[in-house]
Amino acid sequence: MRLIVFSFFCSALLWSQGLPQRIVSQTVGTDELLVDLCQPHRIAALSFLSRNPAYSDVVLAAERFPQVQDGSAEQILKYKPDLVLFTNYSRPELVEQIKRAGIPILVFDRFNTLEDVYGNIRKLGKALGRAQAAESLIRQCEDRVSVLQKRLQGVIPRRVIAPSSYHYLAGLETTFQDLCDHAGAINVAGEAGLRGHSPTPTEALMRWSVDYLVLSDTGARDKLTTLRKHPSFGMLPATQMGRVVWIPEALLSSVTHRRIRGYEMMAQQLYPELFR
Repeated sequence: MRLIVFSFFCSALLWSQGLPQRIVSQTVGTDELLVDLCQPHRIAALSFLSRNPAYSDVVLAAERFPQVQDGSAEQILKYKPDLVLFTNYSRPELVEQIKRAGIPILVFDRFNTLEDVYGNIRKLGKALGRAQAAESLIRQCEDRVSVLQKRLQGVIPRRVIAPSSYHYLAGLETTFQDLCDHAGAINVAGEAGLRGHSPTPTEALMRWSVDYLVLSDTGARDKLTTLRKHPSFGMLPATQMGRVVWIPEALLSSVTHRRIRGYEMMAQQLYPELFR
């Protein structure tokens, strides 16, 4: 009974301040921001991928909330939202449908660096009336990053690449570059000038010095087997010797502050002697 009364009081206070009370998140990235920053009673629904561990790092927390099952406007509107969270990779026609329905939206469009992530946390915190909570979350992130950087101080950076399932490579201006920057590694593709997710320059690849491959741990054995059969990746000593850093897909492709756990996991595998 006390919880019901408290929730009613909170809702009335939010309403009086003009702050959203029924928030729907349409993407995994906004799911992770919302779960870590917003009071649970204000979350109306999360994306349909929020409970999928291949994409989401908030699977357990997401079980508490409904899901927008098919990502359609009808499904979103079913939850009577007063704010919907999108990203610049959300379907444009879906965003327009929600706007035409008169529902306020918030679109996030920068993810590559940790500073981008901090900007997104502040942006959401302001929209929710949770600016102090946003700053607290950022300080927690900064503290974890600082501890990791102190541990990695003085290391000779390992040279890594991250081949995708389609044999593209993540270069500069990607979340993988950010992962390398914080885990004591050199992104060899970025060093070679590749930007974004680029086709593998097969001839150049043969001349690169690569210490480790960085791969998603989903279907790990099959991925390494496939790369060993590839005419270019298969020639790399790192591939032949199985020198691989395995990272959960949800962290390897993370667009939120949750990527910090990916920094830590990558550093632990590249420099195990520092974490004993």
